[in-house]
Amino acid sequence: SALNTKISPSKAMTRIRPSRPRWRCEFALNSGKCRYCGEHRRLCNSHAIPNCYFRRVFRFDNGTAIRLSDDDRPLRKSQDSGKDYLLCEKCEGRFNLELDSPAIHFLNNYADSIASKDPRLVKPEAELFQFIASVIWRAAVSDAPMYSGVHLEDDDENILRDSIFDKKRLHSLASVSVLNLIDYTEGGFSRQELRQVISCPAIFHGESQRRIYRVHAFSVEGFVMNFYMPRRGFKYRQKTHYLDAPNARFAARDVDIFSYEPIAKAMFASLDKEMSGNMTFKL
Repeated sequence: SALNTKISPSKAMTRIRPSRPRWRCEFALNSGKCRYCGEHRRLCNSHAIPNCYFRRVFRFDNGTAIRLSDDDRPLRKSQDSGKDYLLCEKCEGRFNLELDSPAIHFLNNYADSIASKDPRLVKPEAELFQFIASVIWRAAVSDAPMYSGVHLEDDDENILRDSIFDKKRLHSLASVSVLNLIDYTEGGFSRQELRQVISCPAIFHGESQRRIYRVHAFSVEGFVMNFYMPRRGFKYRQKTHYLDAPNARFAARDVDIFSYEPIAKAMFASLDKEMSGNMTFKL
């Protein structure tokens, strides 16, 4: 499946903050089984990656953004925000108010502090770890085409669902690290432009100390969020760009955008499409 990335087509970007979500439930015509509580109720149109990030990017080009991918499909514009009917109104409200809202607020302020070169060792919102886990879970259970490549094993899917609002249990199962995207090339993407990049969760596998682990990674607000399950070893979790230690301060580790494979592959493939004219719009 494609690795999806959305970048605003405008180079002359003005700063637009993602609004702190005042959630509204767009109901399905029919009821169904809520993927979180399991109750049969009328479902809301839910998003794994919060819709406010897509809305911000779409504002630059009349409700669309350029979709970059490393598949064979032409370079095109898209209005896709990855919505699907997943949660009942009660669960949708809980996810939005308890996880999405504080995480969005923290990431926006933290991105501002990096842009203004303020001290970068900060105490993160406690909900940020849970928010990142919830994005992976919501993407994995979603039928939205954008998330077709995101999968969890059945046991992991159920365990993660039951742990999202249990901080202690979640920390015992998984690890999270945060990377700060930077373009080191001369005249490359600015920090503000990198904040417009949205990459959907991609899956990696690694091995450390004879232990196999999986990484689900996505990017918003200029940060790459890495979700490891099972959790990484103790020496990794003590690094400052990990969120594993409660009450600890952290600093996102800088990473070159072109060394982050999902985005780099999509960018280079899309550049080839542009050069060959394999696109559905004019720049």
